[in-house]
Amino acid sequence: MEHDTNCLGLLESGSASHVYHARNWEGGDLVGFMDGEFAVKVYRCDCENAQDEAARELRALERLTKFSDECRFIVKLYFIDELAQDSLPIFGLEFCKGGDLFWLLQHGPLTEYDTAQYASEMSSALECMRQTKILHGDLKPENIGLTATGHIRIFDFGTAKILENDEPVEHFAGTLLYASPEALCRLGCEYAADWWAMGVLLFEMLTGQFNSVKFE
Repeated sequence: MEHDTNCLGLLESGSASHVYHARNWEGGDLVGFMDGEFAVKVYRCDCENAQDEAARELRALERLTKFSDECRFIVKLYFIDELAQDSLPIFGLEFCKGGDLFWLLQHGPLTEYDTAQYASEMSSALECMRQTKILHGDLKPENIGLTATGHIRIFDFGTAKILENDEPVEHFAGTLLYASPEALCRLGCEYAADWWAMGVLLFEMLTGQFNSVKFE
């Protein structure tokens, strides 16, 4: 990467990518982020879906970056580099010091006050995505980051779709437990699919119980 970084550890390992916690060598404000800390998302060269997922995430984040002031509750993109050998992008992203919603829910249900705050912030993020014609497609606790001050950041746009004409997309690539009825019935997905997933998340926040629907 052209940005000199010090890797502080692995944050997450998925089927298509790895995410690392990193810091500038100088610890300064090299590319405009606080304390020089950020997350580095590296797509795996041995994953056949990596190129497609990386391309979808790149398109979505570039669109959202243009409206960063309005999209305060979506993870910030700081820089993009490229793996020279495989032409896969490396994303320098905002680091969520507070962990993620999945980790938070391991400690039990949230208060009504906290749930209302997160609901408000998620609603703002989803409206921003609608205005930029982006369907996230995989909203779940693992993809909702938390800042050090307790605000949400939606991330992981590897399954995102651009709905240029606001027309539903046929293919669903998200997590079944958070999938809307129309997605499960293969009737097409549009912005409402993300709102359905948010509703499932609110249930989990208030009850501390994860969706346990079984699929046959």
